[in-house]
Amino acid sequence: MPDRLSDPDPAEDALCEIKFSKNVVPLTVISDVQEKIARLSMPRHMSYRPVLIHAGAIAESIPEQEYFASVIDFGELMASADTST
Repeated sequence: MPDRLSDPDPAEDALCEIKFSKNVVPLTVISDVQEKIARLSMPRHMSYRPVLIHAGAIAESIPEQEYFASVIDFGELMASADTST
């Protein structure tokens, strides 16, 4: 199940799918997340922004689909954290 991060806007939450894999994360991750969101019970006034956090490669077509509000490469995030200290 994706992780849910609270957002300052009480009517909107980020729903994070985290993938750590040696294999390329396939485009099917979008339909997997859509299914997970459909299974959630959420109040009418709530909305979710799907976010993909990954370590490793992702299918090139994932960002092109513009489904995820953000696609975060965990490796790049850690590298930028190392250089900022």
